[in-house]
Amino acid sequence: MTDTPRPYSLRDLPTPAKLVVTCYLIGVGLGYFSALVQLHLQHSSRNGEAMPGLGDVVEIFAGWKKATDEDRGPPRSKLQKLIMGPIEGAAFNGSGTMAPAFFTRDNEGELNEEKYSKQIKADPKRKAVLDAEREGERIALDEWLKLPEDGRKSAYENDNLPLPDALKGKPITPAALTANKTGVRVKLIFNERCARCHKKGEQVEKFPLENVEQIAKYWVPPDKVEIVDGMVRSERQMSIEALTQSTHAHLLSFAMLFSLTGIIFAFTSYPVWFRCIFAPMVVAAQIADVSCWWLARVDGVGPFFAMAIIGTGTLTGIGLLIHIILGTLNMWTGFGRAVMVLLLIGGGAGAVYVGLKVVQPALDVERARAAKKEEPPKADDKAAGQKQAAAPVPAPAAPMAQTSHLEKLIMASRDKNVPFSGDGTMAPAFFEKDKKFKELVAKHPHVEQEREGERLVLQAWLRTPVADRKKSYEADSFPLPLDRTGKPLTPEFLADGKAVKVKSILAARCVTCHGDGGKQDSFPLDTWEGLEAYFNPPK
Repeated sequence: MTDTPRPYSLRDLPTPAKLVVTCYLIGVGLGYFSALVQLHLQHSSRNGEAMPGLGDVVEIFAGWKKATDEDRGPPRSKLQKLIMGPIEGAAFNGSGTMAPAFFTRDNEGELNEEKYSKQIKADPKRKAVLDAEREGERIALDEWLKLPEDGRKSAYENDNLPLPDALKGKPITPAALTANKTGVRVKLIFNERCARCHKKGEQVEKFPLENVEQIAKYWVPPDKVEIVDGMVRSERQMSIEALTQSTHAHLLSFAMLFSLTGIIFAFTSYPVWFRCIFAPMVVAAQIADVSCWWLARVDGVGPFFAMAIIGTGTLTGIGLLIHIILGTLNMWTGFGRAVMVLLLIGGGAGAVYVGLKVVQPALDVERARAAKKEEPPKADDKAAGQKQAAAPVPAPAAPMAQTSHLEKLIMASRDKNVPFSGDGTMAPAFFEKDKKFKELVAKHPHVEQEREGERLVLQAWLRTPVADRKKSYEADSFPLPLDRTGKPLTPEFLADGKAVKVKSILAARCVTCHGDGGKQDSFPLDTWEGLEAYFNPPK
């Protein structure tokens, strides 16, 4: 009677094959980790949490989010949201906030003879008073926009809004009150704070706000938000197109990878019941995960399936970890297993180190940005990402993947047909608009190349993370980008051949017009706070 042959297992593989399988399992593990990073960048709220939370998942897949106080309150028009938007931490435009127009971006006129910044510079103690008065102006416009349409038109045309209860006993700019102090001159406030930039010949003339008809386009409130069980619809829900693309990518590519790790695990020497449970576990969890993506779109029960996605995703990760660790350890014996144990311990220690030195600081930056309500840099601009790879900058963290409004202006065309303004280009400030440029070029033709070098250095600086950007700005010392080494650059802005004085470049080329007393001092670029307003991606 012959003995039953021993089943073939991973231990029977020749050493070269074991090495290939081990490298494959480690590679899949690293790939899965990078997928988790991408998951964070793509779907988390970028609030400092490592992974998307339950609310994020329900919002993205089911299309529902918790109702806020704003959702429960009366609908607010776009104009109200812009006027009452944050004073700091949001773009100063039609997609962010208009609040700075009442404070740091004000102008001299009938409401105030001197700008906000000049008054504070002359007497810092005035800041609290000015802030309260300017806030009173915003409240007045907010109350005006809450009126029925006929009331809005009447108050605007008569430049007289009866003093609202919300302003009684509260400060407001004296010139904003009517002669008898019983009303507010809303037309004057609106013209001074909003229409001055939204009229013909000004920077945002494409969106005029000079009369009732033009303003009315933006004062109509949206329909009342429907609240169902404390939830409202979210615009973050993944589209059918994106869901279809993600589904076929996961089920065709990931399923193949996970099937291979499962087959490898199936050939271990663990008990059959153990292998029957865990070998197909990852692929099964992946199929369940993708199924929940689609079921999450079903009205009524969708949020419950969305919640299940966290569970299926967790099972996928646990199953893959079992395949990699237990599969590797079972395949090797003796000295080989000892080496694998040391490698796994070293890999774990390396992961902890990367987490503390790279991941946690990045999350801290996100947490700080979220606290300031700053818009995070986008992670889906592939072209910009490829450009970064071609021209790396020696910075402590990865560069931003999408250009800012300031970069767009600085790197815009020098064509004379492009307006030299905030809606066109700032490039001439480095060339023709500099009074000394023509004279210098006549004597030294290489000056033009040096000025172009200044623009390229600022572009590299603007693509670094905000924390590094601020640090190098305040120190006036930015590490010379690798692709600019040995290339033309104005000597006075180069320190020891290794660092660039970015703050000095900005002062020489931009602050001349965008500083106190300059032609464009309504849009200051002479401080970090002023520059920050233009770090958001261009529209």
